[in-house]
Amino acid sequence: AKAVVIDAAKGVTKTVIRFAPRESAREIASTVKRADELKITETMGEWVRVDDGEHAGWVKKGDLKNE
Repeated sequence: AKAVVIDAAKGVTKTVIRFAPRESAREIASTVKRADELKITETMGEWVRVDDGEHAGWVKKGDLKNE
């Protein structure tokens, strides 16, 4: 399972924000913001805790989009 979802209707890539730093954690929100637009507040292994201004939670580093 990947934490990236494609919104086919708009062609927008969304990054899923999770409650905890693990794949099985509940999804709490999604964001369309790029990595440089997110505030990274902490890291844990391959996970980062991000804040997009509306939601805060965990994202895998590899799932952050840079474009």
